[in-house]
Amino acid sequence: MPSRDNSDKKSILKCDTSDDSFDDHSITKTLFDYILKTLPKGKTILELGSGWGTGELAKHYKMYSVEHDEEYLGKYDSTYMYVPLMEHKPLANHKGTVWYDPATLKCHLKGLKYDLLLIDGPPHTRSGFHKYFNLFDSDVIMIFDDYQREIEKKVMNSIGSRLKRPYVVYCSGDGKPFAVLNDPGLK
Repeated sequence: MPSRDNSDKKSILKCDTSDDSFDDHSITKTLFDYILKTLPKGKTILELGSGWGTGELAKHYKMYSVEHDEEYLGKYDSTYMYVPLMEHKPLANHKGTVWYDPATLKCHLKGLKYDLLLIDGPPHTRSGFHKYFNLFDSDVIMIFDDYQREIEKKVMNSIGSRLKRPYVVYCSGDGKPFAVLNDPGLK
């Protein structure tokens, strides 16, 4: 698997050219395999957004899913937390003003312990994650799915800079990269 260091030494790119067979709206097989390789079975995953990948991950992990879409609540073997979306004030240098209701999210997350945070929601706007980052454990493995989108890239880069930690970008055969902050492979 080729890898390359960026000149700023803040990120590493690793590519997998194998075909990903998961559906278009879920996590990729490369991301799924990365989690299986990295996180011991039986550990706990908190995911923002849920879908078909939730069901696959639940075969190996204790799942908690933050979900805004009532259609997905209870669909897979996960503890679901219904958190509606709401408008927020725009952030400088970030597009998107819709994100999870922070008061509801804070209530659900209070006291929750998890080993990995998968940021895969809400759809099309993740800038609120930067604004409400203090609600989350910054020491767990954090995976930012859909890194090919400009807004996800900005959120990931701003969190990495804020924490002054390097991250790894993994790309898959279908062109859907994901970024990992606190990657155990960098320690």
